[in-house]
Amino acid sequence: MSEPVIEIEQHWDIHYRHAAGETGSHFFRALREKRLLGRRCPECRRVLLPPRGFCDRCFVPTAEWVEAAPDGVLEAFTIVAQKFTGMPDPPYVVAYARLRNADTAMVNYLRGVDLGDVRAAAERLAVGMPIRVVFSDRPRLLVRAGAVSDGSTEVRLERDGRVATITLDRPADQNRLTRDVLLILQGFVDHLAQDEEVQAVVVTGAGPQFFSMGILNPAVRASYTKEQILELVRIANRLYDSIEALPQIVVAALSGAARAGAAELALACDIRLAAAHATFALPEALWGGFPGAGGPVRLPGLVGRARALELICTGRELDAAEMERLGLVLAVYPADRLLPEAHALAARIGESGPLATRGAKRIIAARTLPGFTAARALSDALRHALEWSRDVDEGMAAHREGRTPRFTGR
Repeated sequence: MSEPVIEIEQHWDIHYRHAAGETGSHFFRALREKRLLGRRCPECRRVLLPPRGFCDRCFVPTAEWVEAAPDGVLEAFTIVAQKFTGMPDPPYVVAYARLRNADTAMVNYLRGVDLGDVRAAAERLAVGMPIRVVFSDRPRLLVRAGAVSDGSTEVRLERDGRVATITLDRPADQNRLTRDVLLILQGFVDHLAQDEEVQAVVVTGAGPQFFSMGILNPAVRASYTKEQILELVRIANRLYDSIEALPQIVVAALSGAARAGAAELALACDIRLAAAHATFALPEALWGGFPGAGGPVRLPGLVGRARALELICTGRELDAAEMERLGLVLAVYPADRLLPEAHALAARIGESGPLATRGAKRIIAARTLPGFTAARALSDALRHALEWSRDVDEGMAAHREGRTPRFTGR
């Protein structure tokens, strides 16, 4: 019986899905076990890496799997100095490495070269120099039993048995949800939606201050056009709807302040836990707007209609104790206990029957779906119109000029 096929998703200018095939699926499973496998041609005896089902020289099927040696030679390299969406911050080196017992080369990131002086680094590197391939201890898309790269060190996906953890790891920028981060998260969520083994997902932020400052604030808004802002809102809504629709139980571990779009990310999760110093706020009304990524849709179901209106219309910040009292979070823990407690809860969920946990989530979602769909459609329409209102422009101008805004409702 053949192994099930793995699907791979990537983000370029378009979002598409393709099947890895039987050979590719086996290759990626081995990567998760930190094993690099190639296929040997039965005629020319070459080891093809990455593996192919047919030899491109002999035109015959391959079948024998061979583990690649960890050492080899550098065949080509590029020192990248320009920033590209979804790629590491420059400078970095992309290298073609041919391993000792393989006949074809693979693309790798090259480490161990000082890129402070790019010209000196280029002179030091040479085609044919010996290299060694290793699995990164902190890969860009981390699966606890192996690694696949998605091109970013700012978001991590870790897997431990039936529990996956997504970490926003941008503490220097308050774990801000940039366009790139939102798209990477979408790729993670799409991957998890097809994962039948993972039964619970924990979402958290790195560092003690912020779960995340969100997507936009007045200072950040000033660097975007209105069209770009609306695109960010659309991307965020698609992501948050996808998180809510995951078959797994999703636990948000609020490690610090959750503001604006990050508060809406937390609302899209099934369960929320908070550190004792964590806060929650939807401050958009203070800027002349309203939360456009699901806040008015999801918050009333958690804290009631009146309280949701009060929080959204005043932009008032909640501390952890009030979040727990209102039922916005399930429990509050000391900061050093938050993540262990979140993982412990996720592990207990993972020990339950998948048909039970996934079925219960589907039933609860079905109960609220008709009203949710209509509310989301209205939110999208009103948020689009709001972006072109005078009040939004007034809110930004007031922030820029350091004065109180004068909203007119137009």
